[in-house]
Amino acid sequence: MAAKHIKKMLEMIGGGKEVLCIGSDDVIPMLRDRDNEVVSIKHAENEIPFDNATFDVVCIPWLSEQDVDSLLIECHRVLTDRGALVFSTPKTSISSWKNLLYTHGFELATLKSNSMVGNIVPLFGNTLVIKAVKRGDKVVRDRVVLDQRPAPITKKLNHVAKI
Repeated sequence: MAAKHIKKMLEMIGGGKEVLCIGSDDVIPMLRDRDNEVVSIKHAENEIPFDNATFDVVCIPWLSEQDVDSLLIECHRVLTDRGALVFSTPKTSISSWKNLLYTHGFELATLKSNSMVGNIVPLFGNTLVIKAVKRGDKVVRDRVVLDQRPAPITKKLNHVAKI
C-alpha cells in the first residue's frame, strides 16, 4: 500500500479511538502510534464478531464495490452513534458509492481522489479513500428501506413511502 494512501486514511481516522481494522494488518502499528485502541480481523463475510456499537471507526484498507451489502450492514451495527467507516477502493463511480453508503445508513463525510472535483483532493492512481459517517436511520437486513434512499436530483419528492 502506498505511503500517501495510508497517510490519508490515518488523517481521516485521527487518534484516541476504538478502531476495528478489517483485512490488513499493515495499518495497525500506525493506528496504535496515534493512541488508538485497535482490533483486527482478517475478513468479515457475513458477520463481524463484536457487539453492537463497539467501535468509533471501522477501517478497511481495501474494499471493492462488489458484494459489500452484508459488510456495510455489519459495519453500521458495530459502529457507535456517528461512528465512521474509512476505506479505500478502486476509483469507480463516486455517485454509486454515495448511493450505496446512503442506502446502508451512512453519509459521505470525506472523499480523497486523484482528480480535482469540488472538495476532492489529489491522491494517486485510480484509488479513492472514503470516510462515511453513520447516520441514525435504521438499516434492515436483506431489503432496502425506502426512506433511506436519497431523492433523485432531477425530482423533488414531497414524501417518501415507508415500509
